[in-house]
Amino acid sequence: MLTLLLTFTLFLFGALFPLFLWIVDRERLEIKIHRFVLILALSTVAGGFLLTLLIGLNGTFLVVVLVWIIFLLAVTLFSWGRPRVESWIVTVPSIIGIFFTAWIAGHLINADLISILVLIL
Repeated sequence: MLTLLLTFTLFLFGALFPLFLWIVDRERLEIKIHRFVLILALSTVAGGFLLTLLIGLNGTFLVVVLVWIIFLLAVTLFSWGRPRVESWIVTVPSIIGIFFTAWIAGHLINADLISILVLIL
């Protein structure tokens, strides 16, 4: 159960943390924080992928995680040399990650009340 909780935490952090660039984009700062944000999101998603290998999911989930990692890596490489990154470019991998996390949660978590309470606590 702890591995499952850590996996969800890493996936949600990797999906939601790039949305932080929407706030930074309004500030109009030229400090290239997008590199840190995207690399941190990519490393947490990669860590979550390694944990999904420990959980023993079927191949469909692993393929979706790999597509998400490749898409996030492509966005990171695309925006690496730029002084700023457009917020909508970073939003697309975040949306993919949110949908994937919801999809995997629907398959792995039982719908009874005790399982949901244990996951929340």
